[in-house]
Amino acid sequence: MISSIKKRPNGLFLFIYLYSFLWAQTVSEIQIVGIKKTKEYVVKREIQHSKYHSLDSTLATQDRDRIDNLGIFSDVQWKSIPLEDGSVILQFSVTESWNNIKGAMPIYSEEYGWAVTGGYIIKNLGGRNQMLEIGGSIGGQNNYGFQFFDPWIFGDHVSAEFELGKSTNNHLFLNLEKRVTSLSFGMGRYFNKYFRTKFEIEIEKKIFSEDITDTMNDDIYKYVSLFGSIGYDSRDVYSNPSKGIKIKNSLYGQIDHESTDKNRLVWNHSSSVFHTIVPGEKKVILGINLSNQLSWGNQNAVWLYYIGGGNSVRGWKMPSRKLYESNDQQYRFGHHLIQSSVELRKVIIPKHATQYGNEIGLDIGLFFDVGMTSIELNELMNQTPLFGTGFGMRIPMPMIGVLRLDYGWAFYEGKHIESSFHLAMGHRF
Repeated sequence: MISSIKKRPNGLFLFIYLYSFLWAQTVSEIQIVGIKKTKEYVVKREIQHSKYHSLDSTLATQDRDRIDNLGIFSDVQWKSIPLEDGSVILQFSVTESWNNIKGAMPIYSEEYGWAVTGGYIIKNLGGRNQMLEIGGSIGGQNNYGFQFFDPWIFGDHVSAEFELGKSTNNHLFLNLEKRVTSLSFGMGRYFNKYFRTKFEIEIEKKIFSEDITDTMNDDIYKYVSLFGSIGYDSRDVYSNPSKGIKIKNSLYGQIDHESTDKNRLVWNHSSSVFHTIVPGEKKVILGINLSNQLSWGNQNAVWLYYIGGGNSVRGWKMPSRKLYESNDQQYRFGHHLIQSSVELRKVIIPKHATQYGNEIGLDIGLFFDVGMTSIELNELMNQTPLFGTGFGMRIPMPMIGVLRLDYGWAFYEGKHIESSFHLAMGHRF
């Protein structure tokens, strides 16, 4: 009886033991180090881990991802620092990326080719994660304008965007010059952690001219456009997701206040899923995407979609006037489009920041794309699919996110048609 009593732990000792154990897991302070220009509250409002709660490594990692998704840091890390009293400091270490561009620089797009863009671009205005862009470009793209975006203008992820601009470019595959003047204002809102919505109103004027000296034959559209979208996004890291789902549906209505025959309604849908099949620092990620673009109303040739280029079925070159007028590949053009992609991405050099504040890293990828397009909606699923497959590299870059280089081979009806190199900004999906 006496021996059994001796084996019972002292009540005070048990209390001290449990208190010490629990306090040792408690976050007594949250620190942010490395910020120079960015306001501290911009980072702190992304952190959901609370003080005086037990350290949750999963939640801390999610907070790290949210900070990284701001797009203004080239590197974000977290660690816990033990203190003498047994508690810990939860510390987030950030490296600010290049967020300003002043002057002129060359840019490239598959649709318009090379151009020189100049002006003033600030991605982290006043350290508040606001974006301001004033400037224009000449060459393949000829435009100028003003754009402002604030992702948290009223608090709790309520965003606002204002844009004013004018552009003049040759149509990609029609013998037309396209001139666009637009003014738009939009607002967005996060709900819970993953749901997001956006509404935008735009006033725009689009002119398509065969001869700029003869305005009598211009095809003119004067639109009040309404845009609305709803989406679900559970991706961990936007710049290179390793898990999660992204679904987005949007409706874009163009109302011509001079002619109801020119009204249009466009529905866009995109669903993507990402999964890590080989974990670790140099992980392998599988990504799958399915998307469509369907339109109703005015079906003028100027609104034709096409398959080809780095943001469509890769391996197919961007269409040209010669290609369109030859009628050899009319199966690449239509008013309705559906396409899908599968990508296998392998991290070769994990992304990290250099001493100069820019990112460095390298991923390689294998892709397989398929798509169909048609003039009439009821004929879309009866079309012969176009296929593309190939490989590429992804290089993290300040301001633009990812520089993507892909090379692919195009197939139609079981035959190899052509091959193409694609240079693009951002992931295909």
